[in-house]
Amino acid sequence: MQSVARADFASDLLSSRLEELQQGWPPAVRLLLSADASIYDYHPYLFAPAFPGVEPRKVESLAVAARLFASFIFLSDEAIDGPAEAAFGPIAPLRAAAMQFEAYRLLNELFPAGSGFWPRFGGYLRDLAESCVIEAEFGSGRRPWRQFTEDVAKGVAIKKAAIAKASVTGLAELAGDAGPARILESAVDHYNVAHQLFDDLHDWKKDLRRGQPSLVLSRLLPDGGPFGADALSPEQVGGIARKLYYEGHATHVLRMSLVELGEADAALVGLPPILFGDAVAGLRRRCQDLEADISRIVAQNATRAKAQPSVRITTRVADRPWERIAWTALDHTVAEWRRGFGEARHLMNFPWDQGFSGATEVQAGDVFQRSLLAETLCESKRLAGPELEPAVEHEITYLLGRMQTQPPGGWSYFPELPELPADADDLAQMIRLLCISDRRELVPGKCDPALLALLETGAHPDGSLETWILPAQLRLQSQQRQAHFVELAWGSGPDPEVMANLLHALHLYDATRFAAALERGLNFIEKTQAADGSWSSTWYHGPFYGVFVATRALAAARPSSRSLRPAIEFLRTSQLPDGGWGVGGDADALSTSLALLALSSAPPDIAQGADGDRASRARRWLEADHRAEGWGGCPFIKMDVGRASGGPVVTVLYSSRTITTAFVLRAALAWDLRDAGSAC
Repeated sequence: MQSVARADFASDLLSSRLEELQQGWPPAVRLLLSADASIYDYHPYLFAPAFPGVEPRKVESLAVAARLFASFIFLSDEAIDGPAEAAFGPIAPLRAAAMQFEAYRLLNELFPAGSGFWPRFGGYLRDLAESCVIEAEFGSGRRPWRQFTEDVAKGVAIKKAAIAKASVTGLAELAGDAGPARILESAVDHYNVAHQLFDDLHDWKKDLRRGQPSLVLSRLLPDGGPFGADALSPEQVGGIARKLYYEGHATHVLRMSLVELGEADAALVGLPPILFGDAVAGLRRRCQDLEADISRIVAQNATRAKAQPSVRITTRVADRPWERIAWTALDHTVAEWRRGFGEARHLMNFPWDQGFSGATEVQAGDVFQRSLLAETLCESKRLAGPELEPAVEHEITYLLGRMQTQPPGGWSYFPELPELPADADDLAQMIRLLCISDRRELVPGKCDPALLALLETGAHPDGSLETWILPAQLRLQSQQRQAHFVELAWGSGPDPEVMANLLHALHLYDATRFAAALERGLNFIEKTQAADGSWSSTWYHGPFYGVFVATRALAAARPSSRSLRPAIEFLRTSQLPDGGWGVGGDADALSTSLALLALSSAPPDIAQGADGDRASRARRWLEADHRAEGWGGCPFIKMDVGRASGGPVVTVLYSSRTITTAFVLRAALAWDLRDAGSAC
């Protein structure tokens, strides 16, 4: 804890100095790249105890210069690797110049022209330039990726981060003692190699899109590959991901990182305790945890695959257009089920240094996804018959096993994250799944405790309900922690799309028993409808999921609702010229399927004959959008990180081709049934 306190003190001190420097520049010419914490906030302090006697003010100035150079390099890296204008605007070159000017001014105050610091510093800059040239040669295809060997990867990593050694060189020059410098530079090199390998594994998809070489990608694609936003399909990326994790490449790279960190530790033996040792230990823990997490998930998937029952469906010759799409989507969905629905799993990082206390920083969530997919398989029994029942039974058994053991029960989106309570959305999915799968008798025992807690403690006078499920009396420390994180991270208050999902589930479960809650809740849904007929969503991308769940609930429980007509009209007017629906003017399969599902729920007095023509145009768009492994992943779930605390909001999106394909299947089933009814 003392090392953390020293780091925080140094970081606060440098922030004050940087704010003073910022006063001399326009606000838009920001001297720092971001407010995200990193070791570069106080880099020289990592090594300062090895050089006793250096004046604190000089260490502080060196640290400010190091922070400015780090921001400059990160900014340059973004400009080289991606669309800098989108991230930083046209003033990026001015910001880079300002960062360098202030850094060089501080360094010139510390080191006169004849100082031994400058030749070493120039060497670090030349190393950085050389690493960028090497990466560009591989990225452009002038050198084949198979030549990006482990030795080349290590050399590039060392040169790319060489300027980090300026902290050590600067301290040695200020102390007049170069003794520890060579040892520390070696340790820094090993750490930087480990960090680069870890980052390459974390960012492999982004690097793949940009054609950025890395050891990870050279092992997976020794001959290189097609690059760019549209060059690789989700199916191809999924195949590369399976190769990465299931053929041991990810584990190999992580173990290389751990070897490098071991070398860094060995170099530090005999030196006084320094904060850099804590940085090495922290990165080692992250590597070990990620390796353990990968091994666990791979083993779970293998075990799940062995435990799965045999499911064989006989695809019939389809005469109707929607039936053909349904069979195609069902084939893809069953194929993903045989793989354990691993592609649909949502992985997200919850860092320990931000207060989360999961066993691993990377958390996996698939309860919501697999309940939705199991519901889709239930609906598909109308198409494929009882052959799908073993798959449904298997999924329900799995999901019941993921129920929270802490009172009042329920299901959490990330079941292993202690700070995340059970929620009404997952509860709604489970109630509906048990009802439509003819397991209604399980609902009272499995779902009622959480449901009654929600209705008792989460109800508001306007008829809305909280999303998070917590008991009235927070008797357990874990419950108190979850309540704290609702206010800190997740946000409180009702979410209309979650409410609509739950109300539909209550209607299916027992409309009479929950008549009062349904009445109040549907009133709330109607009041939250936007002027254009849509509903906004807190947790879902775009308007179409909100419209789907709201129209589904209203059509089932209040078919005379005055909100249905404007909702259906919103769908009619928002269809794109190519026949699909989408966000931002471009159609996508998920938005199209959600819009079709909502349109299919229109009551007879609102439905139009032209809706069938609209659906046919959408069907043709879906047929054209079909890919080798289904329909591509589209942004679905969103998390606005930081909204609860009022800080900067970062939106994290989740997409899955399995989920998209499942909604295509459900839309096809709905319109096939509707067309068949019209024919009768």
